[in-house]
Amino acid sequence: MKIEIARVESPFGGMSFGGIGAYEKIVGRAFGEVDPSHPLNAEIVNLDKAPRNAAGRVEYWVDFCLLKPADLRKGNRHLLYDALNRGDKLALVDLNDAPKGLGSNELASAEDAGNGFLMRQGYTILFGAWQGDAAPEEGHMLAGFPVATASGKPIVSKSREEFVFGQDSGNVIAPLTYPANTPDQNEATLTVRQRQKDRRVPVGPDRWRFLSPTRLEIMLADGFDAGAIYEFIYPARDPIVMGLGFAAVRDLVELFRYAATDDAGRPNPLSLDRGGPIVDDVIAYGRSQPGRFLREFVHLGFNETPSGRMVFDGIYAS
Repeated sequence: MKIEIARVESPFGGMSFGGIGAYEKIVGRAFGEVDPSHPLNAEIVNLDKAPRNAAGRVEYWVDFCLLKPADLRKGNRHLLYDALNRGDKLALVDLNDAPKGLGSNELASAEDAGNGFLMRQGYTILFGAWQGDAAPEEGHMLAGFPVATASGKPIVSKSREEFVFGQDSGNVIAPLTYPANTPDQNEATLTVRQRQKDRRVPVGPDRWRFLSPTRLEIMLADGFDAGAIYEFIYPARDPIVMGLGFAAVRDLVELFRYAATDDAGRPNPLSLDRGGPIVDDVIAYGRSQPGRFLREFVHLGFNETPSGRMVFDGIYAS
């Protein structure tokens, strides 16, 4: 894996955290590649259908952000990995009682440090992207994963999506996970039902339309409350190889935990004098969707690197 550092900043308005002192924020992007034939990558769906480089590997990139003591020797040698939620940082919001908002992604002001708990303890915190479909807005951290194809041709297959909009009248916008292959309404069906086991009631094409390949506008049906379930079935195309998010987390943490330099010889920001990173152990944190991601990460075997090393010593998933 190779890293490119975009900027190094003094976060939290330059405030100091007791005996640990000031922190440093390092923002960059990591570039990785995986071997489709390696057994530890076998659980990545559609990896065999992703484009490959000259070495036969599948490439990807992810954004990362490091918060570390400006003087690494004052840290506690523990690395906390924060599994993002749709591109948003969570650890300082949840563990430091920092306010949620744009500042929780930028980490610029003293307010963004919350009560400073993690920093006063001397933790180094790694934020790393893992979702290939996070929206590029509001300071989100992003990941770039390839689209799977069938021998170079687009993959088209049926997709089923369910929506609960929380309102019972008016028009709503529904985002689609995959782009629609065609805007032809005759190729798709929309139904509504009040409860999961109820009969599906068709919603006519006069009450919905495509705004784009990934967005629908729906006029909500009469006679259903805010908890009604809308089901949309349509021909979708261009599946992103989302499972690369597991490999990206594995490879990113392995780099910052074990390597003195990246594959291009650039020094690890957590390493002193190229003598290896000052990291004794790594704990992962994830709430809600990131918590489920971390459980699946372990279940699918990604807590072992291809070189046989452990990724996380512990996981706090809620």
